[in-house]
Amino acid sequence: MTTSTFIVRILRTDNGTWQGRIGHTQTGDMKTFQSCLEMLRIMDEIMRAKEQVELKGDRVQCK
Repeated sequence: MTTSTFIVRILRTDNGTWQGRIGHTQTGDMKTFQSCLEMLRIMDEIMRAKEQVELKGDRVQCK
């Protein structure tokens, strides 16, 4: 398992959840989210993509 650093900026809280932006420091990706669940999904998506890139670098294919 690899580690990553995310920067989360909460811009407002509506309907009992967070809205804001999340940035991945290693890739520079910045995305907006409308709920805590969406923020977690974005983090998971970035981590999975990073993991696939690392596996391809080791000549292991991941589908």
